[in-house]
Amino acid sequence: MRHLLNKHSDIFSKKGQGDFAHHTTSQKLKDVFTKNNWNWDDYLKFTVVRHPISRIYSIYKYRLRVASKPHMKKHVIQFYKSCIRFKHLNLTFDDAVLSDKVIIPPQTNWILSSDQSMSLLDKIIKIEHIADEIPGIWNQLGLPLQEISSIPVINASPSEKSWESLLSVEAIDKLKNIYKKDFELLNY
Repeated sequence: MRHLLNKHSDIFSKKGQGDFAHHTTSQKLKDVFTKNNWNWDDYLKFTVVRHPISRIYSIYKYRLRVASKPHMKKHVIQFYKSCIRFKHLNLTFDDAVLSDKVIIPPQTNWILSSDQSMSLLDKIIKIEHIADEIPGIWNQLGLPLQEISSIPVINASPSEKSWESLLSVEAIDKLKNIYKKDFELLNY
């Protein structure tokens, strides 16, 4: 999404730190808008989310994949080394979940206000519905629809029904408890 929107943007997301760093929370962005006297409500604010278990499975697979590719860029060497250590643990997905090796903050942390009382976004799009939802966003923004005629599917995870074969009941219950807000707010 970032790549598709950049050619139409005045503000660009950046790696690392700063007001517009990748994966900045909506609350932090709203604070930047307030600091700059920009009207938050004048902008369309949306995000793309993923099924909480699919998201964790993606992290698990990503860490294994990164461990297989040497990185020489200084800012990723530490992460690369942590991925190598993770790979050497030789954990199944189930073991990684049960040992907290792939647990990350819930998606609601990026969506909700600092007091966790309300969503700061106008639209939350589930990744599995992106092809149906993005044309509406493009129309709302007045952008050419031909730009999104083919949105590639990358990093696809197994279907929700497959979790039972990848995870024990204990691991599924653990993830449902940790990501309870995600399951509720995102209607998964």
